[in-house]
Amino acid sequence: MQNWYRLFLAIWCLIILYLSWNPGLQIPKGFLEDLPIDKIGHFGMYAIMCVLSQKAFVNWANAKIFLFCLAFGILMEILQYAFFPGRYFEWSDIMANALGALVGITLIRKLIIKH
Repeated sequence: MQNWYRLFLAIWCLIILYLSWNPGLQIPKGFLEDLPIDKIGHFGMYAIMCVLSQKAFVNWANAKIFLFCLAFGILMEILQYAFFPGRYFEWSDIMANALGALVGITLIRKLIIKH
């Protein structure tokens, strides 16, 4: 089962790559226009990435999983700034990624894994 989670994690990382390197998605105007939809997206993507990482690498400590997810997020920000016109490095994206990873760690450890 762990290998399936590793496959899911790899696919999820590819989805994050795709979204990180494509021009920004146009968010329709409406009642949500004052919400930071972009940051909520970062938060959710990295929370899911963290949960998948914990299921894929069950012997890793929480800190290692968090650092893996954080390093991936920082790398995405650097690469999109360096190589993709119209994409920018944003500290607020990294913060949203980190908070999502922390929530992912908390959810899986508190709600899913029984010790």
